[in-house]
Amino acid sequence: MLVVSLLAALLIGALWPAPAVGMTRSEGKLLRAMNSTRKAHGLHRLKSGDRLHHAAKSWAVHLRRNDTFYHRSLPSGQSENMGWLTCRRHWAKKLVGMWLASPTHRVHLLDRHARAVGVGVSKGHYLGYSCVRLAVTDFR
Repeated sequence: MLVVSLLAALLIGALWPAPAVGMTRSEGKLLRAMNSTRKAHGLHRLKSGDRLHHAAKSWAVHLRRNDTFYHRSLPSGQSENMGWLTCRRHWAKKLVGMWLASPTHRVHLLDRHARAVGVGVSKGHYLGYSCVRLAVTDFR
């Protein structure tokens, strides 16, 4: 029985990559929505990367706290999607749907060469709204 449990745990771990250290529930939700969409398009799942996660999280917090919204310079070989929504149910699926509808964002989300992603979500006051989720995703 112990062997079966260990094998099941290993199989689940292979199918669902472990989230980055310190990933919030919101960030995990967005990563799952992104990977679900990639799977539906015949693409592999993205693994979360700790460095990418830290950079995306820091940028999301900076943008929300400063009531601003713009892309920063990224190292060669990286791309970025950003977006924000007022707090609501199914926000992660809605945001991924918005990215799919935008040719520029769609290219990043469905990039077959991307292997890792950093997901950062900052929740709170933004641009006069009392509750917003601002998301930054860095692809590599």
